[in-house]
Amino acid sequence: QRLIPLCSADQLVELLSRLVDYAPHLAANRYASHILEDLLLRIHNARAEATGETRDRLEKVVLALHDAFLPQYLDFMHDWVASHVLRACLCALVGAKPQAAKRRGKNSKHKQAKEGPAEEEEDRGCGPIPPQVHAGEDLRAAFAAITDELRQMPRREAQALVVHPHSCAVVCVILQLAAGVAGKEAQPGFGLGADLVRFLLEWATTEGGPSNLHLIFYGMAGEVESSHFLQCVLECASAEDFGALCRGCMLGKLAEYAQHPISNYVLQSALRTCARVGTPRLAEEMIEELLPLKMPFVERFGGVVFHLCTLALAHSVLQEKLYAELVSLSTKAGQDGAELDFLEKMIEKRTADQTHPGTRSQSFKSIMNVRVLGLILGQYPLPMAEPLLRAALETDKGQSALRSLMFTGASAKLVIEPMLSRRLDGTFVQDRFVDIVASEVVEMATNPAAHLVLRKLCRALPVDREEEIVRRLSEKRRLLTNRFGRETVQALAVDEYSKSPESWRALRRKEKHKLAAIREITEMETAKRHKTEATKARRRKAETGNIEGMGASLGHTQEQRKREATDARVGAEAKTLPQDGVKQARKAKKRKPKDDAGPRSEHKSRKKKKR
Repeated sequence: QRLIPLCSADQLVELLSRLVDYAPHLAANRYASHILEDLLLRIHNARAEATGETRDRLEKVVLALHDAFLPQYLDFMHDWVASHVLRACLCALVGAKPQAAKRRGKNSKHKQAKEGPAEEEEDRGCGPIPPQVHAGEDLRAAFAAITDELRQMPRREAQALVVHPHSCAVVCVILQLAAGVAGKEAQPGFGLGADLVRFLLEWATTEGGPSNLHLIFYGMAGEVESSHFLQCVLECASAEDFGALCRGCMLGKLAEYAQHPISNYVLQSALRTCARVGTPRLAEEMIEELLPLKMPFVERFGGVVFHLCTLALAHSVLQEKLYAELVSLSTKAGQDGAELDFLEKMIEKRTADQTHPGTRSQSFKSIMNVRVLGLILGQYPLPMAEPLLRAALETDKGQSALRSLMFTGASAKLVIEPMLSRRLDGTFVQDRFVDIVASEVVEMATNPAAHLVLRKLCRALPVDREEEIVRRLSEKRRLLTNRFGRETVQALAVDEYSKSPESWRALRRKEKHKLAAIREITEMETAKRHKTEATKARRRKAETGNIEGMGASLGHTQEQRKREATDARVGAEAKTLPQDGVKQARKAKKRKPKDDAGPRSEHKSRKKKKR
């Protein structure tokens, strides 16, 4: 495992080719399986840099490893060790990055033996896994053959794979990879896994036949493993398939899904997908069905509440109603101090005492409720969130609560940092934060979580207010004895201020001017991208006939309606023309003669020549 990251592409080919004959035995071994996983990860990185013959050799050895597993593929899918190797091999077939072997526990070997710097492993979730490197036709054909083999199994045996904890993970990866390949080719949906999904869920095909979709879906949602498969199905589905699944299987039973300890995760995936590809009308129906909220439900199933708020924000529907429902859960609903009481309930601690002795870090009763609070304070429209913002910033209890949130990593990132970018009455929010942290600047600069808040606060402040904080830090030399203090001193250029305050001010003004320009360009690009995506979505719906209203019910697309109107006009004129003049009439309707183009067309032609 220490040797693999140091190998060249040729050495990797040589090493794996010598292990291929023993691959079935190695994959089922607890320790040797890590060797194969690391080899596949290193080969993926080598394929990204290789070209020509070297890349072909890497792909051939990956295909040889995959072929070695085929005689015992179903057995390996059920094995708690070999199933991880199969998932890595499937990723290599389509060009996706395999996940590094997880090594946890105090007695685990080579905890940091993966390539590159040690960093936190990113959770892929249940959505599509897109390919990152080129995959040849042979590799893609092998991946397609696996999906076909699963499709050809007896239905009950195939559905049993989804219930088993290890084989279910392999099926989910197959579905995610198929959706990732389809998304890479600008065809969002299940892709090669479409037939497999319909087969497993007993979804009626286009040829007709009985459909048990709602029964199978309802039964799978209550099981641990199969509910994970349903999460992958929902998050990999196209807009049309997701609408069909949601309306056919979930609407009308959302409250039952939400209050079940397992199926509520399926509902969270549905809300997350609806925020991404759903329609505003569907989002409104889902939110309306889950209202009104009750405090025991909010405390126990905070994840559902968070994704409800995200869905309302994504489609700009029922935001005020959802916010009013949440604030009404406080004991002072309809009275002064209701917002402050709501804030205290959202950040309620797990126990009365601190759970981390010697630090100011806290453990919250529900981290998802903290995320809900951060979403409202940081992203909801200002007219709606202003009462809660003022309650947190202007009252003594609110300021004390914010001060405690700064010293915990999760709450500092989820609540405090989004608030720092808010613009309420100019720099009201930032000025209030300066007053809150004035007495604890040094302690924040030396704290693992709070020093990041302090640096981002300084970045959001005008130069004169930032200078107040830097002046306090320049007087404390004990900052240099702490790692986080040294990072803060370097980030805020405290030493430069001690030498020459004038040059420090000039430097900070230049940096803030640059950041403002970058922010303005980013906002313009984001708005332009959203406008382009909305236009493309409208065109795609018009072309596929997914338009709500009379046109959709009649089965006519916008393009068909235009063609019919043109044919009707041409047909009316054709009655008064000879038979030979019908084609000329059609052409005349499509474009005008150049002589009768008029001044507007001449202006366009001049403009084109000028370009």
